[in-house]
Parts: sequence; C-alpha cells; structure tokens
Amino acid sequence: MNFLRSFFFLFFINSVVWLFAQEKFLGEKYAYKLTYLSIPAVNIYLSVPETLTVDGKKTLHLLAIARTSSLFSTFYTLENRYHTYIDQETGLPVKFNKTIRQRTLEQQGEISYDQPNRQAVYDGGRFTSQVKMSMQENTHNLFSMIYFLRRDKLQVGQKFNFNLDVESEPWNVGTNVEAKEKVDVADSTYDAYKVSFQFTPTKEEFKRKHTDILTRRVATSKTRLYFWIGAEPPFPFLKVEFEMSPFSAYTTMVKN
Repeated sequence: MNFLRSFFFLFFINSVVWLFAQEKFLGEKYAYKLTYLSIPAVNIYLSVPETLTVDGKKTLHLLAIARTSSLFSTFYTLENRYHTYIDQETGLPVKFNKTIRQRTLEQQGEISYDQPNRQAVYDGGRFTSQVKMSMQENTHNLFSMIYFLRRDKLQVGQKFNFNLDVESEPWNVGTNVEAKEKVDVADSTYDAYKVSFQFTPTKEEFKRKHTDILTRRVATSKTRLYFWIGAEPPFPFLKVEFEMSPFSAYTTMVKN
C-alpha cells in the first residue's frame, strides 16, 4: 500500500510539473540564426501559438519554421514548417506534420501517435501510401524530446534517455547535462546548461533518401549535437552546435 501511494504521488507530481511547463511555453516566440562557414544560412523560428484538442487529447501546438536567408538562398533554398502536437499530460507527441519546400525536394507528411497502444500511422513523407507500424514505448519526436528537457530546471550530471521516432525509424537517445556555462546571445548574457545528445539506432542504420535536411542529418550514429538551455525559467534554447564534417553549424538565439 505504501508503494502504491508513493507511485501515485510521484505520478501526480510529475504531471503537475509538466502541466506547469505547458503554461510557461504557451505564447512563446523565439528567433534564431544558423551559421555555416561563418555565413548566416538559415533563419529559424520556434513558437507555441496555441493549445488544441487533437485525437481527444489536450495538446500544446509547437511550430518550427526554417527558412534560408536571402544571402544563402543564392546557393540553396529552403522553406520548411514542422508542427508537433504534444499531450499536455504526458509531454509525448500525439500528432506531427511537416511541409517541406527545398531546392531538391517538395514533400508533405503526417504522423499520428497512439501512445497507449504503441502504434503510429505514417501518411506521406517518405511513404507513398498510409502505413501503420508498431513503435517503442513512450516515443518522442525530435521537437517533443527537446521541449521535454525544458520542463524543469536542469542540474549538471543529469542524464535522460528517450525513445525517438525518425519517420518510422526507432532510435534511442541519451542526453547528458555536461556543464553550466555563460552564453552570450541576443545582446545578453545568460547562465545555461550544456546538454549533449548521443543517438543510437535500435535497428540497422540506412542512408536516408527523399526526406528533409533536418530529419536526414540530425539522427545518425555519428551525430554530435549540443544544446545550451537557459538555467532560469522559462529555460529557453539559447544555442545549438551541430558538429558536421568538416565544419560545424551553429544556431544562436537572436530574439526572444
């Protein structure tokens, strides 16, 4: 009986923490600039415009927009939109859709997640017809995963493990809060926690085709990815480093 009381108490506390995080996120608008070879290449906008009921779940709508800068569009054009609808009780994705407009690809795709039954339905994207597949327990997508790290104050030495869906590919992601550092972005200095990501495939890893740059490039066994997350509420993403060969890409917040 004591065990059951403790279990339900912890479940209640975790739910309250996540619901509190939802209130912090709602209405957010952040702007970022990605640079490559010291060239401002892509403008990125993250926002949480609304709450919606999706498939019977109360969800938080996360919107990410990636658009090449006027200078870099001479070499490559990109206008991508990603929508993730996160269950307000669990922090897990209920639905995801994307619209991809790149010089090399135009594509639309949608994923519906049935978390209790561990089933996902893929429509569009890399699939030419609707496909239902089994998925790992408590599956995240990239956006729900990184927002989950913002739900509460981090501590150096903390480690988190996530099950990640990459367009039907199951991955495990280990994250480690490596250090607390000062970060200069958006004309201010912030205390931030540096978080590293390690991606491990649960099946054989294949080279991806017919998908967008973000999906194809981020989740690989060779990926080296670091996020700097603000140490104080609302714990914003301040900086991202994505190690690429032979040069890295850097994303920094320019407006909050």
